[in-house]
Amino acid sequence: VPERHEDILTSTIQLGLEATFSESLTAVLLFEAEWGDGERSVLDEAFLALEGEDWGIEGGRLYLPFGQFYSYFVTGPLLEFGETRGTGLVGRYSLSESVGVSLFAFDGETDNWKKKNDALNWGVGIDFGFQNRAVQAGAAFLDDLADAAEVSRFEFANSSRNRVGGLSAYVLIGLGSMELSAEVIHSIREFTAFDEDSNRPTAWNFELAYAPRSTLLFAFKFEGSDELEEEPEKQAGFSATWRLNKYASLSLEYLVGRYKDGFVLDDSGNALSMRKQFGVQIAAEF
Repeated sequence: VPERHEDILTSTIQLGLEATFSESLTAVLLFEAEWGDGERSVLDEAFLALEGEDWGIEGGRLYLPFGQFYSYFVTGPLLEFGETRGTGLVGRYSLSESVGVSLFAFDGETDNWKKKNDALNWGVGIDFGFQNRAVQAGAAFLDDLADAAEVSRFEFANSSRNRVGGLSAYVLIGLGSMELSAEVIHSIREFTAFDEDSNRPTAWNFELAYAPRSTLLFAFKFEGSDELEEEPEKQAGFSATWRLNKYASLSLEYLVGRYKDGFVLDDSGNALSMRKQFGVQIAAEF
């Protein structure tokens, strides 16, 4: 049975600029360039942030508070299909030291027939933090998953005849030198324009991280997806990260994924059963 072995070499440079105008007003610019599996150069984020004692407002091009995507791996988790960026406003308010809420409205990438008169997308979220934030949890709702990064890239996202809302939820538990995270992103109904076997994407991710010392971290993951195009149904892996010095780190990872029967085909039309992936990352920060 055919297997897929992925070997991708990419180079990424990020340049971030932050300007502080006062104690409450900040401007952020983030540029990103990538070479390897295709080339791209984008203005990743550009927004103004205004903060008060228990509230905050961000406006501009930014990532929406839908999903946290916790991971210590070089390769992002499968649930990153729900990562959403747009031009809009995000408002945050702390109800107490332990509870915060967010509300956001933005102009998304897709323009299906339901979005008449350039109607904005919107979403809402709630977050909890306990024991000095050693335990964190939260959930969010997005009104149309067609605007998520890995969904809007498909041509039929613009021909979708319905808005499909998405739900995200996460929990993060810190136990000294160990950390456990669990997260899920789920579409609440089907995309009418998508293929029948990939019209209601869902993904989840569990990770356990252990740092025996400040310069070394190990992580284990188990994740999965349902009806997420070209992705494995189940995947497990291991990663190790060494902090080489103040500015650089080295990460290694190994992932093994298993596909749903007949769900992913190679270029010859053969059904793939397994994916094996090895990743290396050298990161430098200045």
